[in-house]
Amino acid sequence: MEFLKVYINVFEVFGILPYAGTDCCLRYGQRCWCVVLLLGIWIMCMAEVCAIDAKLTSMEKFLFFCELFLYAILCCVIYFNTFFNNNALKDVGLRIAKNSERLKACYKMLGDGIVMENMYLRIKREVQVLAVCLSLFQILCITINMLYRPTFKWGLIRPLLAYNIPNILINFNLCLYWLLLRFIAHQLQCINGILKYLPQVRSGVEEESSSILYPTSLWFQKEFYGSKSYRKTMPHNVHGIFLKLQKINADLYGVLTAIVEIFRIVLVLNFLTSFVVLTIEFFSLYKYFDNPSLNELILVIFKFVWLFLHTSRIFFVLLTNYAITKKKCQTLYILNGTPLEIFESENDISKFLLQIMVRNHTETACGIVDLDLMFLLGIINALAMYIIFLIQSDLGNASLNETLFNTTTT
Repeated sequence: MEFLKVYINVFEVFGILPYAGTDCCLRYGQRCWCVVLLLGIWIMCMAEVCAIDAKLTSMEKFLFFCELFLYAILCCVIYFNTFFNNNALKDVGLRIAKNSERLKACYKMLGDGIVMENMYLRIKREVQVLAVCLSLFQILCITINMLYRPTFKWGLIRPLLAYNIPNILINFNLCLYWLLLRFIAHQLQCINGILKYLPQVRSGVEEESSSILYPTSLWFQKEFYGSKSYRKTMPHNVHGIFLKLQKINADLYGVLTAIVEIFRIVLVLNFLTSFVVLTIEFFSLYKYFDNPSLNELILVIFKFVWLFLHTSRIFFVLLTNYAITKKKCQTLYILNGTPLEIFESENDISKFLLQIMVRNHTETACGIVDLDLMFLLGIINALAMYIIFLIQSDLGNASLNETLFNTTTT
């Protein structure tokens, strides 16, 4: 996995991963850098809170405060995971590498009939595409944010530390979560590929052993020893391969649970932050289109960019987990369609099926967020409800102001 070194170095610079070297100066330097960056984020977030427009309604002020406060809290949780859950993250990486080696051993036992997909090459391409898209989009976010935010005595530091740096940290942390789950998804896909191939292996061995007769005369052995016509195809240990796949699958489920346990608070706060920001931006766009102006075109572009950022962040997490759920369902489908006669005992498949069925098909973060696409419907429902509430509150304030104005004029 040499291709990951560049991305690991970037993660270390931003404090998403702890420094893995032996230099104590760099290790403590990274921690000091993270503390300084975190203090800067908190100070600038509080400065943004103090600069909230007084003309806004109390509900809008509260939502803006929640957005900035959640950004600061998320950064604290990210750095807490970096330095206090480091051993758990290392254990996850070692278990993923170990399962990869065990899968390679299963492919070798099957011979040349099935070729293992180059998992690392595929993940490398996916990481490259993600890195390019994320870099371009982050540059766009910083540019739009600098154009939209007016220049203060803080210069460009305040919007950068209050909005852009927290979003960069959140994006990188979610990318690390995505990377770990992509390894698990590809390993589950390899397990499904071997399970599909096992019935063909068993039937092929039985046909070959029953149809081919080898002469045992001394002359035949001397003349054709070592040739293709003399070699027997060694029968594959289907039962042993199946048991290995069962153990690998159980360990992958354990690794998946450990990953969600590490990132659980980050995932919940990410959904909450995105929900708050989407509520603010949709309501702001409603007020803009109620009285549009060409002078605020940069504002509209900024709103749409922020909407796209937080919407894509929600879909990014849910689709990553959906890929895992899809592989689990494929495993169940393959096992249910596997003929029982190819195994030594019917209990082999029964245990494998029971192992999968007793575990949840979708993971849950902190017991309150199901990492499934169905959770998206709950977000949309809650988002629509709060936007309607804000619109009604705004209309109520406008009607009250008009009533007061008419009363004073008369």
